Amino acid sequence: MNEYPTLLYRVPGTHQCPGGTFDYRPARDEEEALCLLDDGWHETLARAIGVANETNIPAEAPASSPIASESPSAPSFEPAKKLRRRRQGTP
Repeated sequence: MNEYPTLLYRVPGTHQCPGGTFDYRPARDEEEALCLLDDGWHETLARAIGVANETNIPAEAPASSPIASESPSAPSFEPAKKLRRRRQGTP
């Protein structure tokens, strides 16, 4: 398996990633990792997302869930201002 401690992943969760949310938690040893794997955690984020897609688990927690209320809102971005080029010889 892995070297320990290691991280395990689950979808949905409180952390944002492209396309949804996820949670992660450490496993200190193989025994703890096996218990978490049996409880729906995965060795990689990609695997957690893949299993969620295969079983139709939404990538984001429903708005009414406690996970969704803890989830940070998506950042808002404003368009960058167009930079003016300086003409050579001017400060």
